[in-house]
Amino acid sequence: MLRNNGELRNQFFEKIKQLRQAFVQMGVDFIDNDSHITPIHIGEAGLCRERARQLLQEQGVYVQPINYPTVPVGEECLRVIITARHEIKHINHLALSLAKIIHGKNQVDRSLVGTVAPAIGESA
Repeated sequence: MLRNNGELRNQFFEKIKQLRQAFVQMGVDFIDNDSHITPIHIGEAGLCRERARQLLQEQGVYVQPINYPTVPVGEECLRVIITARHEIKHINHLALSLAKIIHGKNQVDRSLVGTVAPAIGESA
């Protein structure tokens, strides 16, 4: 579908760009690449599973943990994939949620994401 619809393809890649900008603003390190997949390096299997569990249970966000043998030991990551249908509010929620889990809830400045899109916390 994306292959045959240039407008939808452009929207899709714009969403990926917005996602990565939100990650930068929230201090969420990721592995930059040309793919639509945005890996968040964790580096330890147990911690990777725990981060994914926390995101789901505490933030309502499902992100796939990727561990050995899919990746080499030490390269465990969270695999983030968004679609063209995700909205800015979803991107902001994901960026804030990851920042809370990775950096700690009290270490996150919620106002930083508002420069990418409407501020987090606005009605969904």
